[in-house]
Amino acid sequence: MILRVLSGVLILFWYIPSALLIAGPVNSPGSYPYAKASSRGDRLTLGDLKGLVYWREQGIERAAAVNWQQKGQPQQRYSGGLAEAAFHVPGNPVALACAGRETHIFYPDRDAAYPAGRWVSADALGSPEPGARRCAMQKSGDFAEFFAARSFVVVNRQTRLAVPADFQNAELVAAGEGFVLLTAGRALSVYSRNGSWRLSDAWTHGVSNVNEETRWDGNDRLLLKTDPDGNALADLTLTVDGPRTQSIRRLPVSPCESGQVCGLSLALDDSWVLSGYWGHYLGRDQTFIRLAIPLSIGEGPGAVAIAHNADGGRFIYLGWDDGDQGQLPFVPRTLTDRTRQRGRYMIWTRADDRKVNMRVWNAPLPDIIPSTWVAWEPGYEWTLPQDEALRAAHDNRWWLDRLGAVPARELFERRGVPLQRVHAAVIDSGVDPTHPWLQAQLARKPLEQPDNGLDDDGNGFVDDAWGYDFVEEDAMPQDDFGHGSHVAGLMIGQKADDIRNPAPNLILTVVRALDRSGKSNSIDLARALQYAADSGAEMINCSWGGGPDTQALRDAFAMLRERGIIVFSSAGNDRLDTDKNPDVPKKYTGVISVAASDQNNQLASFSSYGQTSVRFVAPGDAIVSSVPGGDWGEKSGTSMASPLAAAGFALIWGAARQLHPELDRAAQIELVNRILCESADRKGVESRSQCGRLRLLEGAQKLLDQG
Repeated sequence: MILRVLSGVLILFWYIPSALLIAGPVNSPGSYPYAKASSRGDRLTLGDLKGLVYWREQGIERAAAVNWQQKGQPQQRYSGGLAEAAFHVPGNPVALACAGRETHIFYPDRDAAYPAGRWVSADALGSPEPGARRCAMQKSGDFAEFFAARSFVVVNRQTRLAVPADFQNAELVAAGEGFVLLTAGRALSVYSRNGSWRLSDAWTHGVSNVNEETRWDGNDRLLLKTDPDGNALADLTLTVDGPRTQSIRRLPVSPCESGQVCGLSLALDDSWVLSGYWGHYLGRDQTFIRLAIPLSIGEGPGAVAIAHNADGGRFIYLGWDDGDQGQLPFVPRTLTDRTRQRGRYMIWTRADDRKVNMRVWNAPLPDIIPSTWVAWEPGYEWTLPQDEALRAAHDNRWWLDRLGAVPARELFERRGVPLQRVHAAVIDSGVDPTHPWLQAQLARKPLEQPDNGLDDDGNGFVDDAWGYDFVEEDAMPQDDFGHGSHVAGLMIGQKADDIRNPAPNLILTVVRALDRSGKSNSIDLARALQYAADSGAEMINCSWGGGPDTQALRDAFAMLRERGIIVFSSAGNDRLDTDKNPDVPKKYTGVISVAASDQNNQLASFSSYGQTSVRFVAPGDAIVSSVPGGDWGEKSGTSMASPLAAAGFALIWGAARQLHPELDRAAQIELVNRILCESADRKGVESRSQCGRLRLLEGAQKLLDQG
């Protein structure tokens, strides 16, 4: 079982209702996370080490990702934008992501060749442009790239505009119907229709400091600037020559510590959110409230990003330590609103040495869901030296003996019952693709030719002959963590007629969603589940758990239920009663949770349990299986019990298919579930699971006796 820890920069998506929503990209020079959402609330781009466009379609949350990291090379962090067009024009892009020396554009139009839309290199639209760049995209879909080192801006890879030398360190912002370069004291705007610059001295009477800690955001009416020394809001006037800034108002709050890059979001209703070490604030013009959000922002250098929707709607926060989402409170517009809301004033002092007293609203606590997701729990998993592990695997395969896997197979052979194939998927940290024991039972797609750079089967994924990697965004779900290879080996480990798994009739699609630290996020997990279902998986193993109950995961597991796909999940390694402490994914309807037993047929000392929430108990203590590098290793955890139970289920299911072809898949699953529960051993674990310890031989005999 992989459990959550509060660490790492993680990204989370929430479902946004049909409310107006707009937030701008972070345009700091290529080293900080960003978040931006569409004004209609139907699209979101998130970025840090991966550029994502996320949307909701036919009740399912979907995402298209771009990841340009070459394995072994340093990864660029992304900046970019999202088009704010009221209605998407077919053939126009809606999102932009640039990292280092590359720019990619997302087109949402979907067809048979690109069912998920497509990312396209900007080089395909015009001459290649070398050098690092910053990017922005406006609501028409026009995009601009600023090449500061070479002092020019390129619009749509067609129009090149020289930039004055004193704007080389400017920030690029999409505002109104144009683009604005902002630097100390001045704003230089280009109106994309005529390609002309207009110089404004708007910031001369506002806050003039501009450096890499500065962030900007804009909508059709306002520009917002924030840095550790102070924040300012400027009215935006659209002229025939483009947008101008004027009437600067310094905001009464500045939460960023020196050296930080502040979280910043400006919405369509002109409300703003600022997030930093000294607090988190939601406001409109000079009125604001302090948000009681328990976010972890360290003092000193660092960066965060935040996006929110209009009228105090939902927000998402991205940071180096934590991520959160939730519902923001109401922001009062006028004194009348304040009276009606019966709010109370409070005094908060930012720091004694700064003597900054701030009058703010007492704000209700937002609905917070932490986005820190899953991570490996050390202490229950370790790797033996290869020779010792191999000897243990050969001399004592106690887990197969306790399950009765081999005699169950032999019983079916004696009765002349061939096992029908069952297609499974494992959502984990990938596998070692060269491991000699992980080849025979991999599910390979007959229409997909590997390594030809083409999407031969038209599923929207290139070269995914045997699986996909949603961490690196490529067709090589290689295991850099070790957990996924071990789990997969318990489901398909065999070589030269030496079968080390319960079900030789099972074929496996590998989907990587956990990174090299064993962490993931709801976006990648939901996408991985959707991919597994679309790839033909009939059952899925999820040896991970914990984290937030997000709309993305609820939709994904609902989709699996609707398609009749059975899911196995590890119960957890934290010794909890999961009837009282339910968590993701075993809390979702239809998921089969599995606890772990030891060699003495007792519940393993580390295993969670639940009389109603855990269905089966299976071996999970000191289990030897494959690990990266062609090796074998011993691990303990409910992460091991779940794939063994899933494979055992596939063994009985394969025979049930042969014996009962008249039953549809749902009826076959119900039959196997009932038989395995009735034949399980409850002795000693009566209050720890619904059914007890799996016994495959007894289940096989019961299936045969029922005809």
